Amino acid sequence: MRSSLLATALLAAGAMAASAPAPAPLEAVTRALGEEFGKRLVVMLCAAPERMTRDGARQLRAARPDLAPAELAAFDARLADTAPRMHVACEERVGKLLEADDGPRAQYVARLREALPKALAPRELEQLRTYLRSPAGQHAEAVRREVDGAAYEQVVPWAQQVAPGLYGELGMMLRAEVGMPPPKASAVDAPPTPAVQAKLRNAATLGERCAAFYPDASRRAGEQGSVVLLVHLSDAGRVIGLLLETSSGYASLDVAAAACVGANGEFEPLRINGAPVPSWQRMKWTWRLTE
Repeated sequence: MRSSLLATALLAAGAMAASAPAPAPLEAVTRALGEEFGKRLVVMLCAAPERMTRDGARQLRAARPDLAPAELAAFDARLADTAPRMHVACEERVGKLLEADDGPRAQYVARLREALPKALAPRELEQLRTYLRSPAGQHAEAVRREVDGAAYEQVVPWAQQVAPGLYGELGMMLRAEVGMPPPKASAVDAPPTPAVQAKLRNAATLGERCAAFYPDASRRAGEQGSVVLLVHLSDAGRVIGLLLETSSGYASLDVAAAACVGANGEFEPLRINGAPVPSWQRMKWTWRLTE
């Protein structure tokens, strides 16, 4: 029996019609097909985090040849435990990206909304809601394939634009969860200039963003503490490096703080005589469990 995305979409449209006031046939179909298109994008973009977790052990072995077999085994176990959560985190982030009014799903739905009425008569649109194997359904399948081709031309540059930030943040979350601490400041690698107190642009929202970085293992163990980071900023206030100045006492919390600040911190650049310059800034981050 033929199985297609259109069939799935029409079933979804039928379910929506049964539970809510029925929208116009065109809106029901375009909404359902748009949801299916979004699911395909999630699958496409969220294959990479799985590769991140598979490559994690190999990368650690290359970076830390001094680790004992027992330490590597413990790392592998944490990595395996974290992998499913990274995939869920990816799906959540891509889902939010797809909600944008100018994103690829909205553009895809707009194309369908324009193409279907031109290709189908009003009666065929009504049939589309109830008959999966009707001539209208077969006709719409051809329209969908044509629209898909144009839509994916738009998806490629969009994916190239969002992927670096998406995978960078997920990679930091992965390192935070499995416990790969940032380098510690020392006499050799300490900042070349005294660090000034950090000035965050997004202090009001950073806590909410960082909640996702609190390692599950640390939550279960009741671990809390404060981390002092030395943050290397560009003249635009962008994070270009991080060092650990004072540990919280827990490596996983140290990593999580660096990961969160590196991915989400928005800073005011240091200004000298009114001109922004690169700088090192000192920032304290406290992990605190709440009831």
